[in-house]
Amino acid sequence: MQQGVTDVVYSIGYQGDAIRAAVEDGRAWGIRVRFVDDGDIPLGTGGALRRAFDAGVLEERFAVQYGDSYLPFDVGAFMTAFETCGRPAMMTVHHNPGDAASNNVDYADGVVRLYDKRRGRPVTEWSDYGMSAFQRDLIGARVPADGLRDLADLTHALSLEGCLAGYPVATRYHEIGSPEGLAECEQWLERSLS
Repeated sequence: MQQGVTDVVYSIGYQGDAIRAAVEDGRAWGIRVRFVDDGDIPLGTGGALRRAFDAGVLEERFAVQYGDSYLPFDVGAFMTAFETCGRPAMMTVHHNPGDAASNNVDYADGVVRLYDKRRGRPVTEWSDYGMSAFQRDLIGARVPADGLRDLADLTHALSLEGCLAGYPVATRYHEIGSPEGLAECEQWLERSLS
């Protein structure tokens, strides 16, 4: 229950049975874990959220984290900020002035003014940190139940509508979806814990 996390929903696909076997129901960590299978045809990040919505496993407000990231920040503080932000969605953002090539967020005054993952990156000093939060009803209303859906399309649209709050995170995130990224994160953890 670190940082107030009590419920986790895994959206699993390729080799999902191995994750299910390792994690089980979460009791070993003092949390409740549920699984939603991606099915035979992966429907993307938005489609996975829609499947979780249709399965009835999303809380009224929930956070989404990419599976290929390690995010050393206070999730509880983030969710508290989301509850009081007055917008239906919130994205963690990281000030990243030295790496313009990976920056994809125009952020100022608590609002993500533009999130643009694919359409040509805005000239900015901010990047998507890897966790967002949503009101459950937003998924039901804005993510169609059929076909391939990318969550980036929803967050892009919300940013254009002024409906996406931003939550700045100072600590660096770690990409762990590649052997190189995982090795770098493990080295960082060893240094941090020693």
